[in-house]
Amino acid sequence: MTIHLANPRRLAYGAVADVWTPPPPVDYEAWAVANIVFSERESPTFKGPFNPRNFPFFTEIYRALGPSDPCRIVTIKKSAQCGGTILANVFTLGSQALDPSDFLYCHPTEDNARRWSKIKLKQMLRGTTALADVFPEKSRDGADNILFKERADGRGAILISGANSPASLSQVTMPKQVQDVRAARDPSVKGVVIEADSFGGEVAGVFETADMLAALSRSKPTLAILTDHALSAAYLLASAARSIVIPKSGLAGSIGAIILHADMSGRLEKEGVKVTVLRAGKDKATMNAVEPLSKEKRESVEAQLESVRQDFAARVGQYRSGRFNANQALATEGAEFDGADAVALGLADAVGHANDAFDAFVREMSRA
Repeated sequence: MTIHLANPRRLAYGAVADVWTPPPPVDYEAWAVANIVFSERESPTFKGPFNPRNFPFFTEIYRALGPSDPCRIVTIKKSAQCGGTILANVFTLGSQALDPSDFLYCHPTEDNARRWSKIKLKQMLRGTTALADVFPEKSRDGADNILFKERADGRGAILISGANSPASLSQVTMPKQVQDVRAARDPSVKGVVIEADSFGGEVAGVFETADMLAALSRSKPTLAILTDHALSAAYLLASAARSIVIPKSGLAGSIGAIILHADMSGRLEKEGVKVTVLRAGKDKATMNAVEPLSKEKRESVEAQLESVRQDFAARVGQYRSGRFNANQALATEGAEFDGADAVALGLADAVGHANDAFDAFVREMSRA
């Protein structure tokens, strides 16, 4: 009988090393050339291996989508049948191959999302050698279904949703996203309801997304319905709507910013583990878990957080002009407020049940 032994501490350190190892350079176009072969069903016009000469205007867009580019949001205004879906699909699949993470692909409707997943995404995952084994087609644990595809190694997933199904978007923070936003330019869309039920999320992209919602609110009636919480980043997004309805027991606010730092150096020392940090650049990765936080770093991070809070308050004051200003937002000091208090303060416009608010909005839009 053979007994295989493993050192759990060595395995743990190996896993940490894998996570800390920088990913290879991300080049979406080069990855597409090496890996993408379109079937006739996926792309009747461009069947066969991906050819960048068919999409010369996408080269700079792929570069902007890469992590080395400072751009965080790429907005494309285009006509139909110019390859926009192909660009989005390469970004989606290339991200999972080159820089795995959680990924949101939001379609105009859930029906669109389901059709795309069945007709496009499933075929591309199956036909892309680099990803076929990473995304299993059958799973007993729910890692693979029409609207959710998770990597077999757990390092990333693709959440597929419709903009008309906000419940599937609640309490999720996705570092990479594709959003097919058509409501602003679709004349058949008379108004937009934004359902919010989240305790918040990351700063990255939230200000730009809020500005997009504010632009939508300038062109069409919008209503944010809380079911039941809109805190921190979620409140920033909700505040961009023309009006906000909050339930009696709901919560709104938390206008501020927060970062947590865990110092594990003392525990490692007790376990006899000494970590030596070698860095080029005195400020490189100084907020890590194996070193105490220096006074200078703490002050620097606190200054960054205050800057975010100021921007947060300014945006809310701008969006809710005449009802709640930036100084009032700052004065809340990050506190949370329930239904009646939120309305009295100006954070929301009415206390009400989500279904009643939605029905009233639909009736109003039907008369428009």
